[in-house]
Amino acid sequence: MSQLAKRLSPDERKALVSALRVYHEDVFKALGSPQAYYYPKVVLLRNGSKVITFFPSELNKETDVYTEFIDFDYTPLDPKRPLYRFKYNPYFAQELATEGNGEQIRYVVPIEEMEKVHLTSKDVAENSLGNLTDEGFERITIRDIYAIVQNKPASKKNWLNEMIKSNQ
Repeated sequence: MSQLAKRLSPDERKALVSALRVYHEDVFKALGSPQAYYYPKVVLLRNGSKVITFFPSELNKETDVYTEFIDFDYTPLDPKRPLYRFKYNPYFAQELATEGNGEQIRYVVPIEEMEKVHLTSKDVAENSLGNLTDEGFERITIRDIYAIVQNKPASKKNWLNEMIKSNQ
């Protein structure tokens, strides 16, 4: 275990988790779950398999759990910061393997059973059209049509050029 992980108070851990969550806020909103439960997890090796563990309190929330894989210092393992979902299962206590005992019990989930969320914060930012207003077709120019057909940012409409650039 790293020195940082040993020295963190609960408040410091909470602050780190909140800072990591901020990166995924737009994805949670796009998924229609702005208050989604998120907690980053350390990938562990158990019996030759890569797994993560959940405390009963995390799975008793009766909601999907979102996570990303981190090291013991709360640094994301993948620079692309993929998000994973463990879909709520009311039978988790009967179906998942456990480790520990008493109040220290944890449920073990192989990472290949985690569902990768195929939407990223970058995708949301690049494809966010919510702030744009549609223009009527009568306002389209020959230059706009050329830009669309040729896939070149040649329009005098900045928003159209930005859309073209993001799709190149």
